Amino acid sequence: MKKNRLKTLISIMLFAFVLPLCLVLTSCGSQSAYEIAVKNGFTGTEQEWLLSLRGESAYEIAVKNGFTGTEQEWLLSLQGQNGKDAETQNIDTYQAYLSAKENEEIDENYTYLDFLSRFFANSSITSGSYLNKNLMSVVEVYGYTSNSPYANYLNAGSGIIYRIDDNGDAYIITNYHVTYNSSSRNMYPYFKLYLFGQPDIEIEATYLGGIRSYDIAILKVEGSEALKNSNAQVVDFSLQNVSLGQTCYAIGNTSEYGLTVTQGIISVERETISMNVGGVSSYYSEIRHDSYIYHGNSGGGLFDEYGKLIGLTNGGREGTLMNYAIPANVVKAVAENIVSSGESSVTIYSTGIEDNLETTNSLTIYDSGTSTIKISETIVITSIDEESLLSNSGLEVGDKIIKLEYNGIVYDNYQNYLLRNYTLKELLLAGESGDQIKIFVSRESESGETQNVSYETILSDYFTKILK
Repeated sequence: MKKNRLKTLISIMLFAFVLPLCLVLTSCGSQSAYEIAVKNGFTGTEQEWLLSLRGESAYEIAVKNGFTGTEQEWLLSLQGQNGKDAETQNIDTYQAYLSAKENEEIDENYTYLDFLSRFFANSSITSGSYLNKNLMSVVEVYGYTSNSPYANYLNAGSGIIYRIDDNGDAYIITNYHVTYNSSSRNMYPYFKLYLFGQPDIEIEATYLGGIRSYDIAILKVEGSEALKNSNAQVVDFSLQNVSLGQTCYAIGNTSEYGLTVTQGIISVERETISMNVGGVSSYYSEIRHDSYIYHGNSGGGLFDEYGKLIGLTNGGREGTLMNYAIPANVVKAVAENIVSSGESSVTIYSTGIEDNLETTNSLTIYDSGTSTIKISETIVITSIDEESLLSNSGLEVGDKIIKLEYNGIVYDNYQNYLLRNYTLKELLLAGESGDQIKIFVSRESESGETQNVSYETILSDYFTKILK
């Protein structure tokens, strides 16, 4: 059984594949490597210097300075296409160090070893092996109103593989708008999926559940021998905050011609946009990136340079490279919720204030230690729902939230886990009965004095709301 679509022989360049960087350390002038080491901070004999080089392997140094992956993956990252050295990418790191000093880009006391550490940490170490694996974790998605072998698909998109069981059952994450039939105002009853490089092997799926307000849906595959016997891969979620300028790769069914890879960067770490999903316009908190995507990419994956999923692509502004993706932590939380409920409606916890928070002041902070930008927000409680978890908490309208602690993890403007206007709402997507929440606020009294107060609550099954 084949896809009922026009098969045009075209050549598609996967222009996101990047030749990995091959670093070559070269001598400078007549100085030996030992003399350079002494000049840049090493103290000891030449024999001691040689022994010091045996302390850690090159792979261990790479891991220490940011590489994530096996030693085999690291070795692959040092090779160009077809296993050949990327000779055109050779870099004289010592000359780069001298140039950085001459141009006053680094401090006079910055040693060559310091520079190497920074250089390795900031260099792209993406290898084709990550992208190859990611290609096997994304599928083409086609929606049908009939299961007839002669039926034409009415909607096309992409999906990512969330889970595969040994019996061939699987769960696929896609966008709600990919599964929604605007003509019938209902979900498509039949779907066909295709793995990368297998355009003639159909995998049948059905709609399990979704949340329109997050543009996320789950498709279920039952007992598929094709999937069971394939090399399909489950996606690996990254739950870290993305950074401005971070490299990213979009994989999806671009223009319905099959799965392709495009490269870009994170343009805005998070912004609120208005989108029409399922015939209803809503506001969504999204990552903006400039990887090229087009019709058919919806529901595909946005990956970082280490092969981790950082978002689910779901839209963009036509004629621009302003494209959007739902953050991975939101995708994972909603997917877990839908799969565990196994129904078309899911349970989301509510404390009574997460939809009533306002950002009154936003400050951009440059962190020189990590060379990244962080956003500090002043979050004010604008209202508290009656009969909610926080209705009798002592918290008041006008309180400024300065810190949040969820199951022992602290979110504020000074930790790795930043506190943003949307933090509590997104944490509650995966909320479970028994979860502990502490909210710390500052309050200004009538006399102008500021006092800090806190409130602790435990989620219970009683305080929930149903979203469809």
